[in-house]
Amino acid sequence: MTSQIKQTLHEPQPLPNLQRVLERLFNAPAIGTFYVRMAPGDDALRVDALASTFGRGDLHLLGFTRTLVPYTTALPLLQHLLGEYGGFSVYHAALYVVDKEVRLHAATVDHIYLSVLRRQLAQPIQYDRSTRRFIH
Repeated sequence: MTSQIKQTLHEPQPLPNLQRVLERLFNAPAIGTFYVRMAPGDDALRVDALASTFGRGDLHLLGFTRTLVPYTTALPLLQHLLGEYGGFSVYHAALYVVDKEVRLHAATVDHIYLSVLRRQLAQPIQYDRSTRRFIH
């Protein structure tokens, strides 16, 4: 794959958009992955981060197949994740709070949005809470 991209980049007249995409792909940073169980009984979470997070900013996505780094390079990221961990049902406290702020409450949907839809469409409208699909 890497050789095909290099070959396309060196063609006399590659399409300008294609050339930009291929250059970005060829220079894309590698990704490092590890798994962590935040607490006993939790599912293991897969954590993906740029290779530079693990001290390997020299690696590119298409330039290698596999490499191992010392586990200690993941500790700063792991400490951050643990600091935001909110328990079994709240994996990231900040995102949990935002979700609670922006999520529409059932009363809002039932009393405001459905009444507007019913009035505009002049139709009785119901929805199934388990699937959040409208039934007409």
